[in-house]
Amino acid sequence: MDKIKKYILIATSVILCLVFAVSLFSHFSSLETEKPMKPSKEHRELGKRDVRVYGEDPKIKKEEFENVGITKTEVEFQIENPSWEYYCRDEYSRNDISTVSLELVNEEKNDITDEEEWAEELDLTIPQLPYDDGEYYYEGASYLTTRLMVTENSDTSKVYCFNFDDYELPDQYNEENRDFIEESIGYAAIENNVLYVSTGHHTYSQDAPHTGYITAIDWKTGEVLWKTAPQVCNSRNFEIIGNVIICGYGFTDENDYLYILNKFNGEVMKRIPLKSQAEYLVAKDAMLYVRTYNRNYEFAIHGLASEEAHYQIVDIGANNSAMLVTKHTYDDGGIQASLTCDVYYMVNGQVENIGTVSSYGTAYPLSYDQTGIYVQSGHTVERFVINEEKGTLELAEGVYETSMEGSDEAVTYMRKLGDEIEEITEEEFMTVVEAAGKATVIAFE
Repeated sequence: MDKIKKYILIATSVILCLVFAVSLFSHFSSLETEKPMKPSKEHRELGKRDVRVYGEDPKIKKEEFENVGITKTEVEFQIENPSWEYYCRDEYSRNDISTVSLELVNEEKNDITDEEEWAEELDLTIPQLPYDDGEYYYEGASYLTTRLMVTENSDTSKVYCFNFDDYELPDQYNEENRDFIEESIGYAAIENNVLYVSTGHHTYSQDAPHTGYITAIDWKTGEVLWKTAPQVCNSRNFEIIGNVIICGYGFTDENDYLYILNKFNGEVMKRIPLKSQAEYLVAKDAMLYVRTYNRNYEFAIHGLASEEAHYQIVDIGANNSAMLVTKHTYDDGGIQASLTCDVYYMVNGQVENIGTVSSYGTAYPLSYDQTGIYVQSGHTVERFVINEEKGTLELAEGVYETSMEGSDEAVTYMRKLGDEIEEITEEEFMTVVEAAGKATVIAFE
């Protein structure tokens, strides 16, 4: 009888195993043969992307393809690393600027890990990626990444991707610590069409001395305007204040400083000793709050209020004249020219600030004629006009000289009219360039 029970138990176990095996086979077979859900017509349309890739010249290519579920337009830039030392394009360098000074008003120890309490007490937001500055949204593709993604809040259908792959592996490093010296993006901010990005590694400079940079990039073309000397910025963020950028650099057993940089060429204007490495910097109400590894500093910012506003009233073909206002001028052949200004115009019976225009280097001062305001670079001309109906400043036309990816010789000319981008001839491109060249440089008073 015991033998019969034993045989029954074995038979039952075998049957259960067979049932389980058949169930598994049916499940995986269904996975292999199941057809994916067919996307709707709406999804197929939303899945189309127009990808433009800009490079160092800049380079551009256009491609359209379907990718269901992706609704963004990606504008991609491969950022050139011009040097591991200081670099600045000649036409962009500018030294005749008003600056700020910092006065230490308070210093105290912190508890190292109480950064959230520090920010809450001072009503500050801890600056770090990702973040939204009200105009742009910045994020890294991942932690310790060399890929920065920026979205304009006014047009969330586009994502601007900036690849810093050429910055990742420094040219000099200690082979024993190879795993720790790869550099990544720390922070980013855009002001007046210039994208500022910090990069560096997170170990001792003796293992790889070429680290701790801020690079300034033409937001529209991806061209590098300047790059600081090494070991200037490894703070988790930096602050743009008036004509300067303030950042910090330091590390264990290394000197710790705050650096004040010329915003227009990246040169170090001043450095201020700290007792430990700067981590966060936050400017608020004419104060700079600096959080270091184990101390909190508070500096009063001096020099901003002394900047005088310069203006000029011009006729750009609108129903009324426009008033242009700037705080930043430079001598251009005997007149006070500028690279950036605010545009004021009569809207519904009141004078309002309707926008800002910014050019791309002292070789290209702002200019105007009866068709609008011109901004330029070595490869770009853009013309802005006033939309009377909306009371806004708008880009009427932009032309761009580019070279096709993979070729150093094939040049392409593109024109943007409204939301449309089309390829044009060299003659059409030069017509716009010549018109801008005949425009009057704005002389600010």
